[in-house]
Amino acid sequence: MKRNVAAAIPAFEQAVALEPGSALYRTGLGGALVEAGQLERAVQELTKVTSTEGYKGSEAWFYLGTAHFNAKRYKESTEALEKSVAIKPDNAQAEGLLAWCYVALKDTENFKKHGAAARKLGFNDADLMARLQKIEAGETFKDDKPKSAKPRTKRVPAK
Repeated sequence: MKRNVAAAIPAFEQAVALEPGSALYRTGLGGALVEAGQLERAVQELTKVTSTEGYKGSEAWFYLGTAHFNAKRYKESTEALEKSVAIKPDNAQAEGLLAWCYVALKDTENFKKHGAAARKLGFNDADLMARLQKIEAGETFKDDKPKSAKPRTKRVPAK
């Protein structure tokens, strides 16, 4: 059965309107917005939660990282997801998303770290696990090393 997450947004909006300081309601709204693909609005709502003094939950950080990931802002995604796993280290999905972020950022060491953590927690993504196996076997991301700055010289055919 497919969920209609967009249909939940008005209920969360109403709950937030009644209790604007509720991290629970605002996190729920942010999560629903992420699922509905309203990423910029999700970032706004979730940032309100994560910037609240005393916020100690992992969920808003996770959804914020997911919103940035879906928007292909991998650096921002890693910042939020790292905070999420620091609070809740057994979140396989957060570890998997972190691993994918580090693929996009061409960061081999952090990819190995979070890919291994995702595997240990049972994260099920065949593509990620295949890539992790290759990296653990010694491969690196193609763009990890800077290319030579030496100019190419033209070869002149011998006469």
